[in-house]
Amino acid sequence: MKIPHLLVDALGCTGPLDDGECIQAAMQKAAQAVGAEVVGRAEYRYVPHGVTAVLFLAESHILVSTWPEHKTALFDILLCNDTMDPNVAAEILSAALGAERSVKTPANRIVVDA
Repeated sequence: MKIPHLLVDALGCTGPLDDGECIQAAMQKAAQAVGAEVVGRAEYRYVPHGVTAVLFLAESHILVSTWPEHKTALFDILLCNDTMDPNVAAEILSAALGAERSVKTPANRIVVDA
């Protein structure tokens, strides 16, 4: 069984890269858009700046790490339901963080070798 895993480098961000609550709200919106069930969340704020936030899903996770000083955010979107499109979640996150452009790296993860 293969599941989609999407890594995204969001560049030239003008949005709230240092605001954990805004990032969590964007991740909640992304999860809702793909029909994922949120089961938990966590975040860590770095000093002097930057945030890593994760939304735990029944279907796996959405993770965002930010580097405000470089106007960059990295997303890790793993959805263990092949009917869910991680690109939809990525677009929502990119828009929320004001990404000028993004580089997407898709990977099919193998859970069961068939």
